[in-house]
Amino acid sequence: MTLQGGEATLVLPTAVKSSDRQHAQLANERGLQLYKEKRYADAAEQFADALKLRPDFALAANKLGFVYYRQGRLAESARWLENTLKIDPSRAVAYLNLGDAYAKAGDSRQGAQGLFDISGIAATR
Repeated sequence: MTLQGGEATLVLPTAVKSSDRQHAQLANERGLQLYKEKRYADAAEQFADALKLRPDFALAANKLGFVYYRQGRLAESARWLENTLKIDPSRAVAYLNLGDAYAKAGDSRQGAQGLFDISGIAATR
């Protein structure tokens, strides 16, 4: 009822669709929480979902590679960490993670290269 005695209708605003970017960010945040809880398989799924929505999401790619590293899935880890560096070559932690993955897989030459690459980034900053 209005002040003038007439009927009033409540009109709700139309819900705005969330963007893929927002959904990717939410999936990444869920992945981070699951990682903290050591639920690595669930975390990997969330990071993968984030990357389906935003293939250029370097943070999610790095986290997915690191989760695979934690699970001992070293080939997949290296693939995602390499992908991270294609997306964002300045992501220093990805070089370190990639070096660790190669070293753990027994490829000490590639592991050392990852550390060399990260030192080159540090020197240019």
